[in-house]
Amino acid sequence: MAKNGSTLFKGEEKGFDKRYFSDPEDLPGLAHFCEHMLFLGTEPFPEENSFDTYLTANSGFSNAFTEAEDTCFFFSCGTSALRGALERFGAFFRAPLFTESATEREVNAINSEHLKNVPNDVFRLGQVLNSRANPAHPYHRFGTGNIKTLLEDTAAKGINLRAELLAYYQRFYRAPLMTLCIIGKEPLSELHSYAERFFGEIPGDSGAVEPESKYWKDPLFLPAAFDKGVEVVPISDALSLQVGFPISFRQSSHVVAEQEPPAAPPADGAGPRVLLKLVEFGESALLGWDDPAMRQGMTLASWRWYNPSSHVGAVLGHEGAQSLTALLRERGWITALETGSADNTSTFAMMLVGMELTAEGFKKQDEILKILFGYLNFLRQLPEFPKESLVENLRLSECGWITREEPGPQDAAVELSGAMQDWAFPRDYVAGNTRLRDGPGLKGTVEALLANLQPSNALVTVVSRSCKGPETEKWYGTRYGFRDLQSLKQQWQSAKVAPGLGVPPPNPFLPRQLELKAPRQQPDGLSKAFEGPRLRQEDDWKAYFRQDTEYGVPKAFVFVELPTAILCCDGKNAVAARIYEAMCLGALQEKLLYDAQVAGLAFNFSVSTRGVQLFFGGFDDRLADFASQAMDAVLSFEPNRAPGGFEVQKDKLRRELESFASQPPISQAAYWAGLALVMPEFSLEELQRSAKEIRLSDVVQFASKLWDSARGELKTSLCWGNLRPAEGDMLVAKLRERLKSPGTTGEEAPQPRVAQLPVTPVGPGVALVHDVMDKLEENSAVEVLFQGGTTRGGDAAKLQRLAELQVLASVMSDQFYEQLRTREQLGYIVSCRADRNEGVFGIVFVVQGAAKSALEVLGRIDAFLDTVPGMLRAKTEAEITQLADSLAQARLARPQQLLSAAERCWGEIRSHEFRWTRPLDEALAIRQVRKTQVVEAYDRLLASGGAERRRLCSLVVPSRAASAVAKELAKQGAEVIEDPQAFARSRPKWPLSNEKLASRAG
Repeated sequence: MAKNGSTLFKGEEKGFDKRYFSDPEDLPGLAHFCEHMLFLGTEPFPEENSFDTYLTANSGFSNAFTEAEDTCFFFSCGTSALRGALERFGAFFRAPLFTESATEREVNAINSEHLKNVPNDVFRLGQVLNSRANPAHPYHRFGTGNIKTLLEDTAAKGINLRAELLAYYQRFYRAPLMTLCIIGKEPLSELHSYAERFFGEIPGDSGAVEPESKYWKDPLFLPAAFDKGVEVVPISDALSLQVGFPISFRQSSHVVAEQEPPAAPPADGAGPRVLLKLVEFGESALLGWDDPAMRQGMTLASWRWYNPSSHVGAVLGHEGAQSLTALLRERGWITALETGSADNTSTFAMMLVGMELTAEGFKKQDEILKILFGYLNFLRQLPEFPKESLVENLRLSECGWITREEPGPQDAAVELSGAMQDWAFPRDYVAGNTRLRDGPGLKGTVEALLANLQPSNALVTVVSRSCKGPETEKWYGTRYGFRDLQSLKQQWQSAKVAPGLGVPPPNPFLPRQLELKAPRQQPDGLSKAFEGPRLRQEDDWKAYFRQDTEYGVPKAFVFVELPTAILCCDGKNAVAARIYEAMCLGALQEKLLYDAQVAGLAFNFSVSTRGVQLFFGGFDDRLADFASQAMDAVLSFEPNRAPGGFEVQKDKLRRELESFASQPPISQAAYWAGLALVMPEFSLEELQRSAKEIRLSDVVQFASKLWDSARGELKTSLCWGNLRPAEGDMLVAKLRERLKSPGTTGEEAPQPRVAQLPVTPVGPGVALVHDVMDKLEENSAVEVLFQGGTTRGGDAAKLQRLAELQVLASVMSDQFYEQLRTREQLGYIVSCRADRNEGVFGIVFVVQGAAKSALEVLGRIDAFLDTVPGMLRAKTEAEITQLADSLAQARLARPQQLLSAAERCWGEIRSHEFRWTRPLDEALAIRQVRKTQVVEAYDRLLASGGAERRRLCSLVVPSRAASAVAKELAKQGAEVIEDPQAFARSRPKWPLSNEKLASRAG
């Protein structure tokens, strides 16, 4: 339990339970199914949507996920609603209903979720890896489940699914296996009473639960799995190489301290070295001093306490001088390399090295692997693991820990309850999984991990559409094949280090001091909390500045926009911009950016239709020097000096654009809607054509024009954070000097415009219908958008219309989900939400699924809309007021981190709105909403016959049925749009900010 009264929107909770590793062998997906079923009614609150209805009325949200060894449930709500939410939530774990009707119906939801994942390469590749595991080990299993495993197979075997569900719940949903985290504004004593009252009756240990030791005896992978590499055919146009090293923790009794260990080892002669007792598998307290068990091999305790994967990954994944990444990039074989641990469980983990290949790198994959293993051999042969790297990692971890900002309450609850499963003492719940530790066992643990990174322990996976796929994975239908690697692995075992590789050099950007330039203090009142930045304008530059006194972290962030219309011309310039950005950042990575990123600094450079955007951020100690170096490097970069980089980035962009076809149908529906609404936008077809035709000379010409055009416009910056005013002015002055313009034009930035949909009182309105781009996709998607108006101009009437629409969306959202998702099972993705795009607000309804056709789903959305008047009539004035109050409270929530606060302010500057008090203004408008206004908003904007009904439907359909669907919609009176961009050009646009409002910037 944690008290935090400084945040207006708080009240979170999370419980951990057991996992899909505990699924019965003949019932894959049971743990995941149980997770779903707990949301569908309890004895005290039998209505299936009662929990979601309560949360929605109190600006809340809930969700859950099931992993290998844990199931996590969590929710958030307004502070005043915590007690009621906990009462309803606690019943999940005391008295769920598991009704027959919900059991059969929710299987369809599981299947919809599975169908959503089928075209996703992350799930497909993961299950191929699972299929290679030892069939006797639970890692081999299919954890999601689908209609076949849960309904069809159980029926064929005479298994009663509900009986199995109850047995699973009774066996694993036991208090000793669970952890609970509650965060609220109430006193800790009151939170403690909530825990006892609402969770105290969860059954204790039945004695039926087996410890994790049940699969210690089974190897994770059988020896034959390491003899062959796997070649996988993806859905997207991906090219990658992944090497996984399974790390099985040594089977032994863990150690638990009889008392909480002190913060430091006791001095010699000052008392007992360690107080220990031996316990059964699965229990561990991770001791921070000389623990002999940690020096005898890789144990779960040493893995968690010392986190060796972070240290080894920092060297393997280094991108600066003498690094593996730099060497392979220089040869043109990879575009990215990442390392780290995954699948961290109580008995094993996986150390991964993943690379994004170029077309040439795909041909050189064996040579790449030889270089990788040669480098690992080199590290093992060193007298000791690079000490400088260990010291730097520990120092940076400590800097990050000392300056760590408060996470959001929901994130904190999820993180803490998970840590409570892993760590024995409360002081480690917060630091345990994030803070690196020094100690006498560190060196041995790192060396133990390195000893495991051998060719004989490597699972090699290559991903490419050019791979042969004679095998088909059972659950996702992924095509794959095998390649014998035994002889190559024998060669790699003795591979020598490639010339040019070495240990990472010292990092020049490590922070030297973490001084706060102003004392931390909480804002005095809401208006003070939303106070705007100071403005200083000089010639062609508007510089905004605010010194932080609220968050108390030694960091600062700088945003710069250089307006230019160069990208508004055509798709060719858009492609040239993407390639130029990638080439430039790639060239800077080895020499400058990687060390800076590791040391807590950040830089980004991008070009959009608004112009050039620059971002610098991180520890303020080194920020000014870093920003100057980064700006100099960008301005001096010449694309014609990196022809190899051009070809690599051109091919990468081409494949990224081709891979859009594998995006889920709902993303494709949103893409088509965006083309019809927002200008300027470039179509996927135009970008793909330009990516094929573009030459290096085009990129060189674009780069020269870019900076000339950007220098001649009115530039804007925001500097926010731990900087004194003079320091902020000096930092911006250095940037101004480098971006000096030949003359001041005072031109405004080109602003994106949103098309105004025509008023269509009846019928489907404007309709976009397209075939899904992936011919194997079974799901359809429907997006229905109602435009409501614009906030640009900022007068009270516009804010009030926005507020009415937000309350209306909140009233409908949980009922829409309950009807179309829970009852009708139309798809896994079902939502209704208020939407805002470039100041234009509206309501969006979204459904993706395979149960019904897109036309049928559209009909069900309309049928739901017909029920809204009755729904609104049933609401009392008090219920609408309560809902409005909770929405207003959520709108006033303080950004949890300094960067979020700075980004909110920067958004006001970029939009030319300058409404620093927007959250306060909108919250006040929401609190004024009454039931009659909500009814009038529905009648005016959404209802058939509405005087201001502006509606767009975007449908993406499988089986090449778009033409037939479009004809049917036309019969129903829809204006079917064949060219979305032509439609956007032809329509009037919603207005931008007026000049009077823009003058408020000063």
